[in-house]
Amino acid sequence: MNDSGMVIGECNEEVVGKESHCRDENDVLQVAADDEFLVTAFASLIQGIQDDKEVVKKPRCEELGLNLDPMVPLEAILSDSLAQGVIKHYNRSSTALLNLVLKDLNLEEELSKARLVFFMEAGDLMQDFNYQIFNIIHRKDTDMLDSSSLTLLLQDSLFQRFEGWVDQFSCGYELLPEDQHSPVLSLRSLSINMAISWPLNIILSEENLKMYNKIFLFLVNLKHSLWCLQSISLAEIAQLDRQMNKDESLADDLNSDVSLSAGQKQHRLQLLRAWLIYFVTLLHGYFMSRVIHSTQLELRDGIARATDLDVLIEVHQLYLTKIHDTCFLHPEVRMLKEAIYMILGICIEFHTGIAERSIHSGAISNWEDKYARCHNFLSTMLNEMVRKKKLPHLEGLAAALLHSCPQQQ
Repeated sequence: MNDSGMVIGECNEEVVGKESHCRDENDVLQVAADDEFLVTAFASLIQGIQDDKEVVKKPRCEELGLNLDPMVPLEAILSDSLAQGVIKHYNRSSTALLNLVLKDLNLEEELSKARLVFFMEAGDLMQDFNYQIFNIIHRKDTDMLDSSSLTLLLQDSLFQRFEGWVDQFSCGYELLPEDQHSPVLSLRSLSINMAISWPLNIILSEENLKMYNKIFLFLVNLKHSLWCLQSISLAEIAQLDRQMNKDESLADDLNSDVSLSAGQKQHRLQLLRAWLIYFVTLLHGYFMSRVIHSTQLELRDGIARATDLDVLIEVHQLYLTKIHDTCFLHPEVRMLKEAIYMILGICIEFHTGIAERSIHSGAISNWEDKYARCHNFLSTMLNEMVRKKKLPHLEGLAAALLHSCPQQQ
C-alpha cells in the first residue's frame, strides 16, 4: 500500500507541475499583452513547439530503411554499397579506353607493322634489305654501315609497298672492335628502331622493342646463313680445286694438303653444303611458319577477347615472350642456342672459304665433325623435351632432326 501511494503521489506531482508551468506561461503572456485572443494564439504556438521538441528524431538509417549491424565493419558496408556503382563506371571506362586503343589508334595496325619488319613477314621487301646488308658485311664496307645509310636502305626497301609509314623505322649499327680482324663483319650490333607515339608506347614499350630486336637478330642470322649457302653453287665447288691449281700463290698450300684428293674434297663439300642447307632451311621454316605465324593467330584471338587495357598488355606480352622463348633465346635453353649458332657459324666459314678459294681437308673434317655433334645434340635434347613436356610446336622439328642425324666419326 505504501508503494502504490508513493507512485500515485509522484504522478500527481508531475501533473500539478505541468499545470503550474502552463499557468506561469499564460501569466507571462497576459502580462505581455492585454488581448486575450492574442494570448490564446501564442499559447497554442508555444505548446506546438514544445510538442515538436518532445518528439524523438529517428536515425537516418531507419528513415532510409537500412538495417545496419553495428558488428559489421564500416569498410565492408562501404564496399558493398559502392562496389556496384564503381564496377559499372569501371566497365564503361575500360570499354571506352579499349575502343580508343583498338579503333582510334589502330593498335593492330601498329603490331602488324612491327611483325612485317622485325619478324620479316614482308618477306620479299625484307629480303631485299637483308641481301644488301649481307653483301656489305662480307665486303667489310664500313662506310655503308652508318645509321643514315642503313636507314635509307631499310626505308627504300619498305617504300615499294608501304609508302605511308616507312618513316617510323630507322636502323643502326655499331662496329665492334673484334670485327676489325674478322673476315666477315658481325650482325650482333644491328638494330631496328620503331617510333611509337603515346599512348601506344604503353603496349609497345622500350623493353618490348628490345625483345623484338632480339628476335629480329636471331632470324636475320638464320637468313644470313641460308644466303651464304645458297649463294654458293655446285659449279663453284667443282671449280675450287682447279682454280687453286692455277693460282701459283696457293701452290704450297695445295701441295701440303694431300689428305683428300680433289674429287673427294669436292664430293664432301657438296654433301656438307646439302646437310647445312637442309638444317638451316628446316629451322627457318619452323620459326617463320610454326612459331611466328601460328603465334600471331593466337595474338589476334587474345586481342578480340580483351576486356580492358591491362588484359591487352598481358596478351601482347605473352605473345612476345612465347616467340622469344620458342626461338631458344631464354637463358634456360642457352646451350641449344649456342649449338644452333655454331652450325650457323659453319655456314659463314664455308662461304668465306669458297670465296677466298682456300679450303683444306682439315677444315672440311672439322666442319663435318662439328655439324654432326651439334645436330645430334639438338636432336637428343629436343626429343627429350618433347617426351617430358607437352610441346606440340616442337614435335615436328624434333622428329625431323631425329630422322636426319648424321653419323659421328
